Amino acid sequence: MYFFVYGTLRKKSNNPIAKKLHANSVYIGKGNTPGRLYNLGNFPGAVFETTSKNLIYGDVFKVETTNKQLEKLLDDYEGIDDPSFNYYKKTTALIQVGTTQIKAVVYHLIIATDSFQLIESGDYNSFL
Repeated sequence: MYFFVYGTLRKKSNNPIAKKLHANSVYIGKGNTPGRLYNLGNFPGAVFETTSKNLIYGDVFKVETTNKQLEKLLDDYEGIDDPSFNYYKKTTALIQVGTTQIKAVVYHLIIATDSFQLIESGDYNSFL
């Protein structure tokens, strides 16, 4: 399965969870998809919207479907199934990678965005 990461798990990140993702997956390439990216403080949140004129930029990794341990690690990192940190819903989106569209797992922000800064460029690395 493919994962689209747009923040602290991206290719250039030194985050320990990012390093595990990078070491246990295949990097497919840079990608983008319609939506809005927000600065939540120490990390971003993405709202994926197929009709948005804004783009979210990130990296696509292929994780073997048998690697349930890595998938669980990523879900835990993003707070999936953690009622004390209910920011994201795990879903899928179509990601443009070069001339190809890839269906990838994404972590979609589900909290209100009113108090967060929109990252106009859609690129968390550039924002930093």
